[in-house]
Amino acid sequence: MKKILSVTLALLIVASCDKKNEGSTAGKLKIRGKVKHTDTGYVVLKEVGDTNVIPLDSVKLKDGTFTFEITPKEKTFYYVELFKKQTVFLIGGPKDTLYVEADGDSQMGKFTVKGSKDNEQIKQAADLINEYQKEFNEKQQSYMMLMQQGKTAEAQQLVSSIDAFYALKIKEAKDLINAFGPGLPAMSLAANFISPERDLPFLDTLAQKLKKEMPNSKHTKSFTEFIDKHKAAQSSAQGFALGTPAPDFSASTPTGEWIKLSSLKGKYVLLDFWASWCKPCRQENPNVVKTYNAYKNKNFTILSVSLDEEKEAWIAAIKKDGLIWSQVSDLKGWGSDIAALYHVQGIPATFLVDPDGKIIAQNLRGDALEAKLKEVLK
Repeated sequence: MKKILSVTLALLIVASCDKKNEGSTAGKLKIRGKVKHTDTGYVVLKEVGDTNVIPLDSVKLKDGTFTFEITPKEKTFYYVELFKKQTVFLIGGPKDTLYVEADGDSQMGKFTVKGSKDNEQIKQAADLINEYQKEFNEKQQSYMMLMQQGKTAEAQQLVSSIDAFYALKIKEAKDLINAFGPGLPAMSLAANFISPERDLPFLDTLAQKLKKEMPNSKHTKSFTEFIDKHKAAQSSAQGFALGTPAPDFSASTPTGEWIKLSSLKGKYVLLDFWASWCKPCRQENPNVVKTYNAYKNKNFTILSVSLDEEKEAWIAAIKKDGLIWSQVSDLKGWGSDIAALYHVQGIPATFLVDPDGKIIAQNLRGDALEAKLKEVLK
């Protein structure tokens, strides 16, 4: 995910805010803060833009307190940077007065934001994401240990439990989004937790509600563009009629070896587009590993194409997730020539190619992929 969606993710995961509206100043956004563990240093206010973070103001801490007062055009996302040691994420708009309390000593320090319903909802969203991420990380580590010990059956059972837990949290996220109503908290939770590949109709419904509720918001525009790209990608992918020859390409592995897709003719090949920074991709990787181990000796292989830009992050993710099949990337991110060749607008994205080099299925994951492989690998 990109634009505001990717910027907001990192901030939302650490958010911890609280409680009710306690005042307002007409047309102004006022942010008052108190820092617990220091009474000196500079505090910086930044706005989360479409593709970047914009510094707005800085003040020197006085007796452990600070105040910002700005005139925003609309309700939007901000963060307050405390001496480059702690970041406080919040939502604010005209007529809001927000009250921040923070430890100020580390990025893991506690903080609260009082003064608006939006910030209470962001806390609920952050709690849900943090709970899922903690459980997922623990299960992923257990999965890797089981695979290293050769306990494949137990590892596959663990994958099923991860899927079940994710499905449960997705339902909770949808319930929260519906309870929040169309606004920035709902948008953030949807963008950062619900994969378009899994539930594009739900996200599209939210986008339509946001267009009615917040028609002039830059964030509505960004979110709806994001959804529209996925809808267009889905239509474009459907343009690859089954039986269409898979476009050929060559790309480099992490060690500098070049692999050509057509060199894999004679096998069924799952062409898997992903990236180290893509949370839905990383969540899907245990399923991909499970599939590879089940069918690698049955005329099947995988060729993964990463949309990374940083080689080190790409290599680290391959190692951490146990992706032992062929991996390639041109390290151009969303500017990837290979992604453009396949009309990829969102990841994860997959294409199943038959031994003759023809596309026979698209965007199969989990049980759907396994069912298709059982069908063709008789």
